[in-house]
Amino acid sequence: MVTKQEKELLINILEIYKEMPYLWNKNDPNYKNKTMRYEGFRVLLEMYKNFDPEATMKTIKKRIENMRSTYLKEVKKVNASKHTGAGSQDIYVPSLWYFDNLSFLESTTESCRPLLDTMEKDHNEVSQNLLSKCHLLIILNLK
Repeated sequence: MVTKQEKELLINILEIYKEMPYLWNKNDPNYKNKTMRYEGFRVLLEMYKNFDPEATMKTIKKRIENMRSTYLKEVKKVNASKHTGAGSQDIYVPSLWYFDNLSFLESTTESCRPLLDTMEKDHNEVSQNLLSKCHLLIILNLK
């Protein structure tokens, strides 16, 4: 359980994190700049040490990684509920307390699974689209 003090601090950290796209956006020109990334995480660590003086670089990176992972799982639930053909009252509403604070990440993520209305396309076409999209993502990540 996260305390009120930690929540407030993490919200502030996420605001600063958002202003450092080289930490989270693979398309940022400085994303591969190890020195710049180290300094960015160092700033976030210094902020987090106000809550946990024993925190290390590993601590803050893991904390952010866990928050990002949970956020992305929630995004997938929302998107899946939108594409099931259910009414608007059945769309999943995330209860994650920091969901809105990480909404800037949604534009940088892409799923390998296309969220298609299965009534629109037959099984073979869906399979081919999935395969093509995943191959493209793999090729782009190898460069």
